[in-house]
Amino acid sequence: KTALGDELHMTDGRILERDYIPIFINGDYKGHLWSYTDISIKKKFEYVLKVQKQKYSSIIEDMNLGLVEMDQEYNIQWANSTFSEITEFANDDLVNSTILDICDREMLERPLANPALTTRELDIKTKSGVLKTFLFSETANRDLNGALKGRIGIFLDVTQFKALQKEKGRLLENLEKSNQELSEYAHIVSHDLKSPLRSLQALISWVREDDGDKLSGESLENFKNMDATLEKMDGLISGILNYSNIQRGNRKDIPVNINTVIDNIRETIFLPTHIKIVIKNKLPTMQVDKTRIEQLFQNLISNAVDHIDKEEGLIEIDCV
Repeated sequence: KTALGDELHMTDGRILERDYIPIFINGDYKGHLWSYTDISIKKKFEYVLKVQKQKYSSIIEDMNLGLVEMDQEYNIQWANSTFSEITEFANDDLVNSTILDICDREMLERPLANPALTTRELDIKTKSGVLKTFLFSETANRDLNGALKGRIGIFLDVTQFKALQKEKGRLLENLEKSNQELSEYAHIVSHDLKSPLRSLQALISWVREDDGDKLSGESLENFKNMDATLEKMDGLISGILNYSNIQRGNRKDIPVNINTVIDNIRETIFLPTHIKIVIKNKLPTMQVDKTRIEQLFQNLISNAVDHIDKEEGLIEIDCV
């Protein structure tokens, strides 16, 4: 009997394809014809092709993207397991159905804002009724001859990302509202604090005018120091307003002598007699926001003063 395409695996690794053809003359068997062809390269190529196909089929099935093959009318002909999972539809339910049954038709058919891009947002309702948002991109699916046979669609689930975007927008809106309230509060507090300061300055001025000739030199010096302290307090209150404006982005960098900043802080904060502030080397003049640099050094020095528990305290300031 004729036998075609019989494979022989040789001990040296080659693969031969053998054909056996019997020869009959007038119905009598007269012999046979053996034909051998070395198909080792062909079989190796087929094996490599099979391995690569399995590899990429595995990648397509396991990747975090829904991949769908459709005809021209969006009828689904094949879908990977990821698309089945994210839509909750079994593969058998998807095949031979249409993507239009589960997606927002208007979003799918809406013209792209940029025709050069093929990606659009698309809402899809899962089998359980949950509405999910996808980034959907499609490309032409052609046969080996280049003829158009349908579409290939790629779906990326961005539902959580969209939810985070909305949450971010809500948080930014709340933050803007809080900043506005803080700014208004700073203006109110600054106004309320400046009123008693002005009253104190007026009282000191009246006492000095009415009884200046009766006061001792030491008392007049104390009044002078009180004036200077009240002036610094007025500056600090103004700083609250400035800082509020800075928080809204209205910052202004100017040359600031850091030595002067430290000297002003020495006179502004309460400094116990057992604590000394020493500038080791002359500090630079920096191009910075004055209110912020003053706040920075006041916080650092105040914290240092609060945490010194020795009999003699030393705060050294230096720069590199």
